[in-house]
Amino acid sequence: MERFTLSDRTLLDSSSPEYFWISWMLSEGYSVYKIKNSVMKAFGGDETIAQTMLDVVKGTQSKFNLIQLVQQNNVEVE
Repeated sequence: MERFTLSDRTLLDSSSPEYFWISWMLSEGYSVYKIKNSVMKAFGGDETIAQTMLDVVKGTQSKFNLIQLVQQNNVEVE
């Protein structure tokens, strides 16, 4: 998994361009597969993080759940 690059501050900002971009893709009829792959290419992370970010945009997950998931997955083991 590639390290997720968005900060907590960005993830908490409902009006961030990142959320707007995902919302736009949804409104344009992009497939969930295409949106998740675009999120992973743009910001890193894995499919679970991408799906959760999509769910935040849809209103079915909280931003706090997303941040918690990102923090758990970005822990680097030495």
